Amino acid sequence: MKTESAAMRPIETLNNYSRLYPNAWKQVDEIRAKRGISLPYWPEWCFMPLAGARDIVIAEAEKQGLEIGGELSAEHVAAVGVIGALAAWRVTQGIYRFDPDVYREVIKTPITGKLPNEIFLRLPEWCIYVETPGYSMYSHMKVQGFFCHMEYNTINKDMALQIVFDFTMGDNDAPPLTSYQWSLPITLGDWDLAEAVYRTALNAAGSDNAGFTVSEEYAANIANGMNGIVSLIIYICATNADIGTGENRPKRPKPKITKKGSRLFPPNNPQVWDIGIRMGAALRREHITEGGDRVGENDWEKPPVKAAKKSPHIRRAHWHTYWTGPKNTPDARSFYVKWMPPIAVKADKGLLPLTIRKVK
Repeated sequence: MKTESAAMRPIETLNNYSRLYPNAWKQVDEIRAKRGISLPYWPEWCFMPLAGARDIVIAEAEKQGLEIGGELSAEHVAAVGVIGALAAWRVTQGIYRFDPDVYREVIKTPITGKLPNEIFLRLPEWCIYVETPGYSMYSHMKVQGFFCHMEYNTINKDMALQIVFDFTMGDNDAPPLTSYQWSLPITLGDWDLAEAVYRTALNAAGSDNAGFTVSEEYAANIANGMNGIVSLIIYICATNADIGTGENRPKRPKPKITKKGSRLFPPNNPQVWDIGIRMGAALRREHITEGGDRVGENDWEKPPVKAAKKSPHIRRAHWHTYWTGPKNTPDARSFYVKWMPPIAVKADKGLLPLTIRKVK
């Protein structure tokens, strides 16, 4: 773990919204204090439902003399997503920085089959900020990083993976022009990533001020651009994620008791967590950081099937999921996801070493 005092992108975003919404963080403390008392209960893995962020945005707009009414403008809708992410992120301020070779391999690891919803509940902090050097969603949308946290709807009990992109817009021949934040919830359920994006888009299109229609092709294109982003999140939550060193790992802080009740205090500086340092060294040692031919079929439910004898080659990175614990006691069973790196098959140097760590 490294500590940096320089103003980084997420800190600049935090400072900007702190100026726009000067009472926001005090209001967040008040909303969290009412959890399960005068407000509905929500799970511990959700810092604050977006309904709370919506109330904060409306309160500030009304303070400035704006009449919101029953609908929020596109600008205010965007602010709700950002406020929701920043509220959860500011209490830890974790910035996650991947080893460049591990980063390159993880973002191109395909996500097939149903999303492993349980794994997202293991985010090491309520909200994380992940750097994404060189990542583009579209030709002019350069994703510099993203915030990620879990959302819980206290009305219908649905949960979503809430992603707030931190991106710049500009053409290929000029520096990025302007910084933006764009919030996209991934509706979680018994379906794959494309279906999750499709359901999210349907919900957005159903709002009065959306003004667009949804097709499965549109959702599939968005999901394709999202594959690398979601893969990075899964890696951070995976059983064999290589984050920090030894016992020095990210975690959720405990509130402190004050005269005004229980409160969470933000750190003085952001904390940069290195990810995949050991794995990256192993990949470079094996000289297999560019991927290769796939062996068998890779999906969430099973590892690659055994293939006929082949000459030395590289088995492409893939995800492997499994359950542990007694089958006749469902409550005692645990769900795990591992990232299986590119492996040299029949090569002289053998297999890549793995450091297995459980993310709680």
